[in-house]
Amino acid sequence: MNASMFACFRSGAGEVLQRPDYLADFSRVYESDDVHLLAKLERGQTFKEPGTPSWEAFASGDWTRALRLIEDDRESVATYFRDASQRGLTFRRLRVVEHPVTPYLQWEMNVLRLRSELGEEIRVLDAGTISDLERDAHVPEVVILGSSVMYAVIYDDDLKGAGARRFTDPDQVRTTTREFEALYAQGEEFSEFFEREIAPLEPPAFNSPPTAAARRARVMNAELVALAQSAGTTLVGLMATDAWERTRDGVVALWQRARPERADAVAAELSNTREDLAASTDTDTDTEGELAAEWEGRIRRLLTDQPQVAEELQRLLDELSPSTSPDAAASVTQHASATGQSRVYQAGRDLHITEP
Repeated sequence: MNASMFACFRSGAGEVLQRPDYLADFSRVYESDDVHLLAKLERGQTFKEPGTPSWEAFASGDWTRALRLIEDDRESVATYFRDASQRGLTFRRLRVVEHPVTPYLQWEMNVLRLRSELGEEIRVLDAGTISDLERDAHVPEVVILGSSVMYAVIYDDDLKGAGARRFTDPDQVRTTTREFEALYAQGEEFSEFFEREIAPLEPPAFNSPPTAAARRARVMNAELVALAQSAGTTLVGLMATDAWERTRDGVVALWQRARPERADAVAAELSNTREDLAASTDTDTDTEGELAAEWEGRIRRLLTDQPQVAEELQRLLDELSPSTSPDAAASVTQHASATGQSRVYQAGRDLHITEP
């Protein structure tokens, strides 16, 4: 397996579209007459789909209702695929799966079972078979729409769809389509996988929902909140300095290890923040604080979801601190002594004395 597959997605390239623009662009291309293939590569094992009744039932712990709502959509899904078939449009999906399957994936597989029965061509690929492709990062979540456009879907830190990176270079689209087909050929037919791995499963086990007090205690853990605040302030403060590239690389690497599916989006968001900061004026005193607050929120959500990265984040902040940075000024050692009632005040920079 070629380790350079999907290379065009690994550099953060592509036009970033926010979710409304992505959906509008997708609809425009989808409705055109020259689209004959809609191909999807899905890698993430857990997502959130607010607004989808079946997912909301699943998320609330009502498995029976979630399955019933999936089945209730049968007629509308059948109509959708019937119309697509009349247009000559083929739906093809490759679903990468880790074991044991997550509760979300168990739910999604029941959604895909219906779609498979009604016309979507779906195969399943064990994540272990693509380990060579994922030494540095997971394969992207890709949507290929005909021969003119493809998207790398972006999810936010809450695992909800946030937009996509759009690619329109014909060579990149052709190459990615070939790479998708090569992986698709290795996949297992969906019905075989479902009957063996999903159908025998008991309903997903849901822990009792935490109390409001427990949720607040987890989210508002004082140490993590303080770390996120420090990180947001430090990050934005270093954007206009010589340490910017090292700062950016360190933050992206952190996401790459904790939430690899979000790393490219975080790199783009960092660049956008730096541009916003550069465009602000001297009189626009609130901009830096607002941008720092935005990054504090992103980092706090990451720490809440992945608290084990707190230590790595603290090491990064220590490395970027002016007191430990290689770019910092040389240290100054001062010696003084006092006798009797006299006092000595020392400072490396400004000294303010407020006592009488």
